[in-house]
Amino acid sequence: MPNLKIPAFGEADVCETRENERNYMWLLTGAAELFDKYRALFLGEGYVERECYQQDTHRYAALQKGTDAVFLNAYGATDELRIVKEEGCRYFDFADCAGAACFAPQITQIKMRDYGMSYAIRLSDGRFIVIDGGYNTFGDAEALYDTLQAQSAGQKPVIAAWILTHQHEDHFHCFLDFMEKYATEVEVEKLLFHFPAHDDFAHYPELERDNAKLPDSRSFIKIPQLYALVEKHSIPVFTPHTGQKYRIGDANIEFLASMDDSIHVTKNGNATSLVFRMELGGQVILWTADAGCSYVRLDERYGNYLKADILQIPHHGFQSGTAEAEIRTYDLVDPAVCLLPADSYCTYTFFCLRREGTKHLLLSERVQEVIDGDEQRTLVLPYTAQGGGIKERMRLAGLGLQNNGARAFVFTGLNTARAEDLSFTLLNMTVLPVTVRVDLYFEDKRNALRGLRTEVLGSSLATCRLTGGESGILPPEKLLPEGVPFAARFLCDTPIVVSHPTHKAAYTSSLCL
Repeated sequence: MPNLKIPAFGEADVCETRENERNYMWLLTGAAELFDKYRALFLGEGYVERECYQQDTHRYAALQKGTDAVFLNAYGATDELRIVKEEGCRYFDFADCAGAACFAPQITQIKMRDYGMSYAIRLSDGRFIVIDGGYNTFGDAEALYDTLQAQSAGQKPVIAAWILTHQHEDHFHCFLDFMEKYATEVEVEKLLFHFPAHDDFAHYPELERDNAKLPDSRSFIKIPQLYALVEKHSIPVFTPHTGQKYRIGDANIEFLASMDDSIHVTKNGNATSLVFRMELGGQVILWTADAGCSYVRLDERYGNYLKADILQIPHHGFQSGTAEAEIRTYDLVDPAVCLLPADSYCTYTFFCLRREGTKHLLLSERVQEVIDGDEQRTLVLPYTAQGGGIKERMRLAGLGLQNNGARAFVFTGLNTARAEDLSFTLLNMTVLPVTVRVDLYFEDKRNALRGLRTEVLGSSLATCRLTGGESGILPPEKLLPEGVPFAARFLCDTPIVVSHPTHKAAYTSSLCL
C-alpha cells in the first residue's frame, strides 16, 4: 500500500481499496471541505499540480511527484471525494500529433453477431479511434480490419487510440485476435484501458465464471495475453482515470467514470466500464460501454452535463444497475440519436424491451433514431437523425412481442379425472425469468383457484403441473375436486407460449405496449 496519509484529517468514514498492481483508491465523505485540504497536503509533500478544473459542483485536480500521480475528484452533489494514486503514471506524457484535416469525422458501428461492441471512429486527419472491437470469434477482428482498411483511402490504417472499456470477452478479446492477425497491417499508436488484476477474485468473483456460450473464454485468462501483446508490439499504454481529459486528433475526450468509481460498490465487472464524453464534429457523444448508471451515480454527479447529441446505450440495452437510475440518466442525456450494440432480434425480441430503462429510451418520442447492430452503419458528423422515429420503433416492438407469444392463454375442455389434462408446457423465449399466474375455473365457483404461480427461467422450457406436492403448483392444503370439468388461464406480463399435447388454447391475448 502506498505511503499516503489517508485519512489525514480525522475522517472516520473512509473506504480504501486496491484497484490493481499500480492503482489505489480512497473514498471519503465531505467533498467541499476535504478537496482543498488534501490538495494542499499533496502540494506540501512535493507533488506538483498539473491540472485543475471545476465543472458545476464537480472539482478535479491532478498532481504529480516523480512517476507517481494523484487524482482528486470531489462531487458536491453526492458529498464524495475520491483520491486515486497511480504508480508509474504516463498520463502527463500523453501527446497526440494530429495531421491535416482531410475528412469529415465519422462513427462506424460495426455489425455484431447478436451483441458485442465495436466502433471505428475516423478522425478528420484519417486516423482512427477504436472502441473495444468485440469478440475474438465470429469474424469480429476481420470485420474491424476491413472497416479500417476501407476507410483509409488506400493508406495503412493508423489507430490513434484504441480504447478498451472493460475486461469482458465481448469487448476486449477482439484486440487479441486482431493483433495476432493484423499487427503488421496497421499502426496502433496508443492503447487506453483500466482493468482489474487478472486474478482479482476478491473484488470481481465473476472473472472466474465460464461463459456458457464460449467455453474457456473467461475474462481473466485473457488479461495476461493482452499485456504480452502490448509488450511484444511496444504499444504505449495509458490508464484512464475519472476526470482526465485527452485530445486525440480533433476529438476531445473526458472520462466521467472508471473503475475508480465502482470497485468499492459492486462486484459487477460491467460497472468497471469506462464512461466518456466525446466532442467531435460539432456534436457530443456519450460512450457508456456496459456501465451501470446507479453504480457510478452518473445522474447525481453530473446532472445536465450529461446532455449529448448521440448516446451509446449501456450494456447492449440489457441494463446494469437499477432501471430508475437509468431512466434519470437517459432523461438528462436527452439524445436525438442512440447507438445500440445489439442486433434487432436482441433489441426488440430477446431482451432490450424486457428492461424498463431501455424500454423507456426505445419508446421515447424525444429519441429521433435508434441504430441497432443489425447492419453496419456509418454516421458522418455532424449527424442528423434519419428513419421512421418512434412509429417505426413501436412497429418493431410490436413485432418483437408477437414473436415471443402472448400474455394470456385459456384452455377449456379439461377434466380433473384425466391426469394428462393437469400438465402444461411453458416456453419463455426472452432472456429474463418470468412469473406466470395460473387461475383455475370450475362449474361450482366455490372451487375456483386463483393466483397460483409458477416461475420460468429465461430462454427455457418448463412443465407446469396442476397438482400438489413438490412437483406441482397447488398449495399443500388445496385439492382439486375429483372428476369434474374445468378451465385454466395462464397470465404473464411478458409474452410466453403455453401449450398442451392434446388441447389447443381456446383463447389467447397478445400483450400491448
